[in-house]
Amino acid sequence: MNATGGRVSGNRVGADQAGGMRRAGPGAMAATLLALVLPPALPLALPLALPLALVLALVLGGVLAGAAGPAWAASSGRDRLAVDLEILTKQQMATNKVIPERDKPRTAQCLARAIVADIPDADAGKLSDMFNRRAPFDKALEVKWLTIGKKEAPARYQQVINAVQKNCPDLEPYVEPMF
Repeated sequence: MNATGGRVSGNRVGADQAGGMRRAGPGAMAATLLALVLPPALPLALPLALPLALVLALVLGGVLAGAAGPAWAASSGRDRLAVDLEILTKQQMATNKVIPERDKPRTAQCLARAIVADIPDADAGKLSDMFNRRAPFDKALEVKWLTIGKKEAPARYQQVINAVQKNCPDLEPYVEPMF
């Protein structure tokens, strides 16, 4: 008998002996591998660590894409920057009481895409690399593209608002006050 009450015979345990060994699903195999690799207390924190790992994977997508191959790579600098800005915007909107919870993800995505819409791909790639600390900081580039405000940069503000009006006009009331 083993600790769970099943019969132990050779390498098989109780009920598994009669029907043959059952094949573990991918979730069970992943949990087993994680239990072998991670310290004992860490599997208890795993439900909290998985969302964090997803965010890190998105933010560090360029590094992970280089290791995983071209199938995982973002297609352009604009795409990488949009992902970076969307994550940043979601974090900043987390405590916003004006925007309904159901609209926050769409608002973050809309704003990120509106900001990157007019940025040349090369500049967007450099900005994304700066966010992810893969390139040296360039203040002039940041000011040129990421200073958006009615008073500070009215032309850039209008570019972004035009993109919001074109792509997601229903979210404009949420986006406009953010500047």
